[in-house]
Amino acid sequence: MWDLVALGLIVAIFTGRLQSRAAAAQAALNLPLLVPAAVLAAVVGDLFFAVPDLISGAGVPPGVQVLWLISSLLFAAAPWRGPVVRSVQPAGVSVLSLFTVLCCAAGALALVLAGPGRVDGFVLGGAGVVLILVTGLLASAAAENSRLTRRLADSERHFRSLVDTTSDVMIELDPLGRIGYASAAVGRLLGVAPDGLLGCEWQALVVEEDRHEAMRLLTERADRPRLIRLRGARGPVWTETIANQIDAGGHVLAVRDVEDRVQLVRQLRQQSLTDHLTGLPNRFALEAQLGKSLAAHQMDGPAVGLLYCDLDGFKDVNDICGHAVGDAVLREVAGRLLDAAQGRGQVMRFGGDEFAVLVPQVDSLFALRVLAADLVEAVRQPFDADGETHHLALSVGVAMHEAGSPAADLVRKADLAMIHAKTGGWGGVVVYSPRMHEEAVERVRTRAHLRSAVATARPELRFQPQVRLCDGVVVGVEALVAWREPGGALLDTESVIELAESTGAIVDLGARVLLTATRHAARWRADGHDIRTAVNLSVRQLTEPGMVEIVERALAEAGLPASALVLELTESMLVAHSTGAQQTLERLRATGVRLSVDDFGTGYSGLDHLRRLTVDEVKIDRSFLSEAGTRARPTALLRAIIRLGHDLGLPVVGEGVETVQQARVLRRMGCDTGQGYGFAGSLAPEDVPGFLALGPFDLDAAEAAPDDRVPRAVPPARTQSPAQESPPRERARPDDEITNMLG
Repeated sequence: MWDLVALGLIVAIFTGRLQSRAAAAQAALNLPLLVPAAVLAAVVGDLFFAVPDLISGAGVPPGVQVLWLISSLLFAAAPWRGPVVRSVQPAGVSVLSLFTVLCCAAGALALVLAGPGRVDGFVLGGAGVVLILVTGLLASAAAENSRLTRRLADSERHFRSLVDTTSDVMIELDPLGRIGYASAAVGRLLGVAPDGLLGCEWQALVVEEDRHEAMRLLTERADRPRLIRLRGARGPVWTETIANQIDAGGHVLAVRDVEDRVQLVRQLRQQSLTDHLTGLPNRFALEAQLGKSLAAHQMDGPAVGLLYCDLDGFKDVNDICGHAVGDAVLREVAGRLLDAAQGRGQVMRFGGDEFAVLVPQVDSLFALRVLAADLVEAVRQPFDADGETHHLALSVGVAMHEAGSPAADLVRKADLAMIHAKTGGWGGVVVYSPRMHEEAVERVRTRAHLRSAVATARPELRFQPQVRLCDGVVVGVEALVAWREPGGALLDTESVIELAESTGAIVDLGARVLLTATRHAARWRADGHDIRTAVNLSVRQLTEPGMVEIVERALAEAGLPASALVLELTESMLVAHSTGAQQTLERLRATGVRLSVDDFGTGYSGLDHLRRLTVDEVKIDRSFLSEAGTRARPTALLRAIIRLGHDLGLPVVGEGVETVQQARVLRRMGCDTGQGYGFAGSLAPEDVPGFLALGPFDLDAAEAAPDDRVPRAVPPARTQSPAQESPPRERARPDDEITNMLG
């Protein structure tokens, strides 16, 4: 009987433990040592009972009953000492209860049927004790399991409420990828009830294009969330999903709605590629689109063309009417370009007043030129803004992509072509040629050489004579800076000044020119040639804080009197920098040098500045002399400028004298001094003394020299230097020769 009870207890215990596969592995380890001891005691007792009974038929020895009693007590105490019975699931407890009751009932029935004489009171008492202990154990286990079941249910409800209130969707998948649980947030995300997803496959929720990514999410290590689109009731929804594998072989998915974030990223990206003023794609969009078009071109696709456009005259609109009107004009230009390029190219705004038109498919340069002409014509039409009419033009550079060259080359080529178009006037169209690149490289190389030359070498100077028109005497020279390139080519003054200003070397260059010119002038003066030497100042030099000190140091080192030096400044410089210029010029004039206003008549509003600024001389710009004597209006304008200079009490120098006729026109109008190739070109410093020794020019000669230059006269005997002579000035008066010439 006790064997049946022991076997029932063991089977019941393991039946309860095997309810969970995870607990099965620990069943043997959690089994108390009291159970094996009880089994051992029962087995030994059985042996002591069975052996004597088989051999001699004797009754049960007293010691055997003690062993059986010990075995019963050990079986009864085992569940109380370990967690085996306490961890049994409710189903296991029911099986244990039923099996134990049946065993105990069977044992009791066997004892009764054996008869009163055969029943051992000691054994019957032990059986009763076991029955009572086992019954109490079962009642305690049932109460404990009931309490644990309630706690488990409460914990599950708490966890479910936490999961359901979060915005993230929690999905549990079984090992086959089917949905076993979905949190309530799935309804807000996909518009589907959670219960409606139970049993569905995970892949069925994913947009077809992202199913490969969804499979990788389950098969690869989840080191980062993945962007996966799920099929929602209102369309695809962008989600950020991460997966964690559970012990049973399934997965738990955490799904977060990132649709708003994706849309925001798209919006920001679109804004970064769009010009906010015109709504056109910007330069970043151009680079991206150009890369795509060139990639297609590399695959034997059609050629790619680019038109680089720049507005002519837009700065005047901004300066006069303000930026608000300028923005309105830019928007109007963008609209016109879109209409003109419709169906042929993509219009983009590169920045400022620069636009670009990308032609991803073009057959020839002729088609690009036709498109460029249409763009120019569209912009040429007048603009109405702020109640006024404005006229602009469009300069266009045209370039076509060459196979194998990067995208940046196409933009650079079109830009170089546009720069050449602007130099030719408003509304020009120029196609890129390799020569443009060579010229640009040469300019950069020349700037670098010039910067190095300014720092290490003396500038090369040329001098152009200035002739007093009343008697033809040379009274001064103007220093013209030149620079010889390493290849031997000589750059003229305008090119050198432009390069020096663009490289920032103009201040150092100007100081060296001033020092070199004063040294030559001092040398000529020592040889008996008392002439004035004129040196040009740039804007940077005029605003340089130490300009006065630079002039004083040059005069001191050369040993030249300040009265022999003339500093020339353009009228536009005086207008743009009147406040600072006045202080600097007053300090310069205090040193004794003479000040001359160059390009007089081109400074627009410079008359008032001439009234306030103290200068000693004005030089008429060569543009006023080019048509004087042949047309009535330019002649009258030239005469008025000369008279204005005299009314201000200033000697007048006329630049650009190319012929004898122009020299005589200037003299008849009362101009004091003339300068130009009609008298002489630029001279090397060592040639100046010989030129001065040739004597004065003869403006009264009846015939001009074959090259139209003014001829020289026989040098007259002098008692004083040309600069010291002060012949009476011939004022402007009616001239019969000019009147007859003009008809």
